[in-house]
Amino acid sequence: MRDRLLWGGGRMRQTAVFGVWIGLVVTAVSLFGDDSVPAALGSGAFTGTVCAVLIYRQQQHHWRSGWALDRSDRLAVVAAVRKGQDIADPRLASATVDFADLVRRGRLSQSGHRWILWAAVVGMAGAAVWNLFEGSDVAALAWGAGAAALTGLIAHVIPRSERYWLHRAERAESLARNLLAHPPAPA
Repeated sequence: MRDRLLWGGGRMRQTAVFGVWIGLVVTAVSLFGDDSVPAALGSGAFTGTVCAVLIYRQQQHHWRSGWALDRSDRLAVVAAVRKGQDIADPRLASATVDFADLVRRGRLSQSGHRWILWAAVVGMAGAAVWNLFEGSDVAALAWGAGAAALTGLIAHVIPRSERYWLHRAERAESLARNLLAHPPAPA
């Protein structure tokens, strides 16, 4: 379902899905942080739009071969890379290599920007301390719990997830490169 929603449509639909999702998360975090509803909606809309524009621009430069495919072929390539399986169709082998490279670049780029998440942990911990002395105990507890949860994500969940997806992408890429190097005999 998720792959069909993200990769089954065009670039604009994928961009809109990412932008709306990011906007909703930022809105929820803003509401959680005691912002007013209009301020939370504004920050969510702004952040979602900026992220959507950045994602769209990145898609223009990467995986051009994937956007030239029709919907079912694009979904087959995405599924093969996500599952680490052979694409089986020689026409889709180069798109599989390109998409696996996109996944690898995305995962490596994420690890290079991990400091942003650590800065968020520091900010959340600071908000917890501030609320402990100047605000409410409930807000302090909420900010502290958020900082602890984000620390667990950064330290354990995200690195494990990255290794998992990189392994699958590398396996699919290897199988696709093998298919490109040794194409099946024509029937």
